[in-house]
Amino acid sequence: MIQPKAFVDALTNQGLTKQGRITPGQLDLLEIPYQIVDADSDPDTLAAWARQQLDATRAPVALLVKKGAFANYKSQRQPATQATLRREAALDILLDLAGDAAVVSTPGKTSREVFELRVARGEPQRDFLTVGGMGHTASIALGVALGQPQKRVVCIDGDGSVLMHLGALPIIGSLKPAHFTHVLLNNAAHESVGGQPTVADRTDFKAIALASGYRAYAVAATPDELQAAWQQLAEQPGPVMLEVQITTGSRADLGRPTSTPRDNKHAFMDWLNR
Repeated sequence: MIQPKAFVDALTNQGLTKQGRITPGQLDLLEIPYQIVDADSDPDTLAAWARQQLDATRAPVALLVKKGAFANYKSQRQPATQATLRREAALDILLDLAGDAAVVSTPGKTSREVFELRVARGEPQRDFLTVGGMGHTASIALGVALGQPQKRVVCIDGDGSVLMHLGALPIIGSLKPAHFTHVLLNNAAHESVGGQPTVADRTDFKAIALASGYRAYAVAATPDELQAAWQQLAEQPGPVMLEVQITTGSRADLGRPTSTPRDNKHAFMDWLNR
């Protein structure tokens, strides 16, 4: 019988590295026709093939896109709120404010920047980096808060992630973890996967959070406002939400975590249990 821990470790260590390699086999198993898209693919031919398949089967088809197949693209849509605070600068402040809290960070560039900030600050890796789990950050952080009710938990989320699983907010609000701070980094974009715009610049997160049972909300768009908003919420029982309005963009040399997801998981668990 497979032990649960061994199964979780296998998923953590191997699932993401296998994902691209096993996807064609999964589609074959499901009898879903697909085409592989690379830089030399003709878009008109691909569109005609997909249309023909859809018309013939009335069932899904798939396009598997290789890295480098698409040209760089920058959305021309401008968010309604013009923020100037960069995400990495906001994260640097937030890590100071969080202190010894358990930090759970959203996938993509946020977790990459959290990892590199820890390295630059000479601090040990101790955060849960939600690799490959967009939308699940708040639920994972809630689980940590329920399992460690005396520990301050800081969920560093993104607007795309929150919008993906809005249903997590009323669950958090109903369970009322007292030491739960939900930080929403809002640049109104799916920046880590191409910069596609979200509707987060037109979404009233204050109304949603308070209607979901969060006990307080604050918003910040500058370093000074971030410090003040944090102190304001620190005086309130959780859950609380801090929306940080940030701009898009990141360093061209931003790397990826040099440790494995399994290493990060165990570092986080060791930090919780110290």
